[in-house]
Formats: sequence, C-alpha cells, structure tokens
Amino acid sequence: MNQINSSTSVNNNIHYDINYVVSTIKRWASLSKCYYIEFLLTGSQLLKTDISDSDVDAIVVLSRKEKDGCGINILTQFYGNRNNDLCKYSHGNLECNDYSLYCYLCKNYNIQNLRKNIHTRNRIIEFSINKTQFDISFVIIEQKPDQNLFPIINLNKDQVELTIKKFAQKLEILNENRGLPENSEKIKEIKSQIYSLASYNSNKIMLQNININDNMNRFRLVTKIVKRWAKNHFIYNGQFGFFNGATLNVLVIKLVLLYFDSSIIYLLEKFFQTYSEWDWDYQVKLGELTQNSISWSVEDEIKAKNDFLLKYVARSEEEKIYLQRHFDILMVVLMPGYPEQNCAFNVNYSTKQIIQRELNEGIK
Repeated sequence: MNQINSSTSVNNNIHYDINYVVSTIKRWASLSKCYYIEFLLTGSQLLKTDISDSDVDAIVVLSRKEKDGCGINILTQFYGNRNNDLCKYSHGNLECNDYSLYCYLCKNYNIQNLRKNIHTRNRIIEFSINKTQFDISFVIIEQKPDQNLFPIINLNKDQVELTIKKFAQKLEILNENRGLPENSEKIKEIKSQIYSLASYNSNKIMLQNININDNMNRFRLVTKIVKRWAKNHFIYNGQFGFFNGATLNVLVIKLVLLYFDSSIIYLLEKFFQTYSEWDWDYQVKLGELTQNSISWSVEDEIKAKNDFLLKYVARSEEEKIYLQRHFDILMVVLMPGYPEQNCAFNVNYSTKQIIQRELNEGIK
C-alpha cells in the first residue's frame, strides 16, 4: 500500500519524479514480498516552504507483521554494504549485487548522483532524478500477527511518539549490552529510525502550532524569503555547518508565534534583528524540553560531537585539541516533539562566525 502525503506546492514535474521513485521502491520491496510501504514527505515539502531548488526530503516506512513473509527486516537491506559505495558505473554496476535498495537504484539509469550517507545520526540515501534531488531515510515497523497496521500518516502526535518510545525501549535493552560488537550497529540503526520519525512528527507539530489565523501564509512566505537569502549568501548547507531548512523553519516559526498578526516586512526585520543579537549560549526552542530517556541534553550533544570528532575527523590527540573549538556546542535550535533534535548540530566555530556576519549585514 502506498501512502504519499503530497502537497499543493509540489509542481507537476516533481510530483512525477516522486511517483516514479515511489513505484521503484515498491517494485523493489515486492521482490522480498513486502507490500506495505509509506512514502512520507517531510521537511519543506510537508511544510510547503520549498523553493525552486529545494530537495525532496522523505521517509520510507515499511510496516510488517511477524512471520508475514516479508523478507526485509533490517535497515542494511535498504543501504547495502555500509563499508563500500558499490555503485560504480564504469563497471556496469556489476559490483552492486547485494539485493539492497541501494543496488537496485544503482542499476536504474534514470537515477543519478546516487550515494549513501550512513555515518551520520540520520542515515539516508541521496540521489537525483531529472533535476529533483531526493534525501530518503528509512524506518521498519514490526507488529505482532494479531495487531493491525496503521499508516503513520494517519497517526496524531501522541501516537507517533508512542511508536518512537517503542524504539526507545529496544534501544535501552541494547544499551545494556552495548559492549557486544553486533549491538553497536543495531543501536545506530534504531537511533536513525527514531530521528527520522521524530523529524516527521516535529514538522506536523509545527504545522499544528502555526495553523491559526493567517499565520500559516506568513510563516511560509517569510521562510521562503529567508531561505533564498541564505542560499544567495552561501550560508545554506547543513552538511557543511551552515543553516538548513529545519533550522530556518524553527527560527521563523518562533517569531511568527511571538509576533502574530504582524506584516511580512516586520517579521523579516525581526528575523535579522533577533538572531543577529541572539546570545547563542541560550537555546532556540518552541516549548519545554521533554524528560524521557532519549530527550535532548547538553551532555548527550557533547558526547555525540566528540565521538564524531574522534572517529571521522581527528587523527591524533593533538589534532583533536586543535579542532575542539569547532566541535563545541555553538548553536542550539531544537525541533519540537520527542525526542528533540538540534537541527544546528553541524554548526562549528568557523561557520558560526560566517553566519553571524551575514545576519549582521542583513539588519543594515
């Protein structure tokens, strides 16, 4: 079953590309006798803050029951071999033969710029079709044989959070035995699924909060303008430590909620005034933090940054010390819901200086 939460802001070409991707994923899943697939648009497509060159952020949710014959039960069946990028066109794609979705896409000549990003908190497959860029994450939800499968798209905030808490319970069990080599990868997979569902739920929460009076239109227009400004000033790329769509969504929606019934011009002025003067020792958030096992905390953020620094960046203790200031917590912009996520996680010392300079220039 396909569930596509399409939005009116998706133009016809993008809608065609999305339908092509959904049908391709469905064909791949059917080879393993898995038929219940949801393709959930999230990010700018869900919030309708997309501009002409926006990516399509989406989550593929595969729902299955125990012993239902579906052969997909772990995330690596989506990503394939996590240690190698096997999509080598010069070899006719013959090396990509592990039956993963990644290899299936690799052999599709309509799919371009295919890569997997599995060394970050939220694991995704990235590719483009025509001129549309896709960033897709994956979630597997398993129910007992006597339970009904409910589409995530039809669940409310509390029901999605209940699903997340079930993943969190599995995480707690694995954490008790995290010293076992096989559990390390399972922990990362569960965390990736939690972050994917939390991001989707956060966007729905923001839609619910802003959907009063004419605030929705104000939010969307201001966000699009600010996003275009950030791109034009080369400070829009979350992977490289600059603004991303999630960060701008939270920054704008906070102002719209504070200054409701204000004009577009006033909101734009307040954006540059507020965040050029913001004391970034304080978090930007839309509500109080939750108090659960995987809720956001300063301590967990510091640990995550240091783990990333040691594993993927610093090659020696001296280099770690030299780079440490780039991996301090410099900007915290929390998405609402459980668990909260700092969508400015990648901002470092250098990029923060550049962002601050552009914000200061914007107020002039």
